[in-house]
Amino acid sequence: EKNLMVCLSDPRWRVRANAAEALGDMKSVKAKDDLKKLLLDNDPFVIKSALLALGKLDLPPAPADLMRIARKHPDLIDIIVKIALKKSKSDEYLHLLQNLFKEISVEHQGVMLTVLADSNGFGKGEESRWDAVFDDFLSASSGWVREKAVTTLPVCSPELAVDKVGFMLQDPDEAVRNAACTLVL
Repeated sequence: EKNLMVCLSDPRWRVRANAAEALGDMKSVKAKDDLKKLLLDNDPFVIKSALLALGKLDLPPAPADLMRIARKHPDLIDIIVKIALKKSKSDEYLHLLQNLFKEISVEHQGVMLTVLADSNGFGKGEESRWDAVFDDFLSASSGWVREKAVTTLPVCSPELAVDKVGFMLQDPDEAVRNAACTLVL
């Protein structure tokens, strides 16, 4: 463990990344501060390994840190969303998802919706907390994102899907309307 912690400051990114992964696999709580320092690394692979390791320790970075990482390394959106989803019972992390969606590219909005769909949504009774988040998804500027949101919504919450489908049947984009029709059928 101690040797791995020394490796976290190695000049080679692969060594730092592998050490972070190993410490996460070992569930080394002693390494938490050193792993958090790696979130400031310049290499996205090292940051990814640190995020995954902290996730295995159930010590997610603060929402502000996740937002900073997302802005600098948007290709890590999938991991950031997975971390935020695990903590989405906290308003801070739910707001992070909402703010993140507003700031990222259309491509990364799609990634975010895919991660959300793959996570099988959220727990019963959580629908009202997610209402504003899905309003943002369903009112995105991109028709492709709105269509993806329509197909993601019933996976996450059939209750919210029923509530929102009428609105989506009036969408100006034909593909979105078709997706909403499929949802109704």
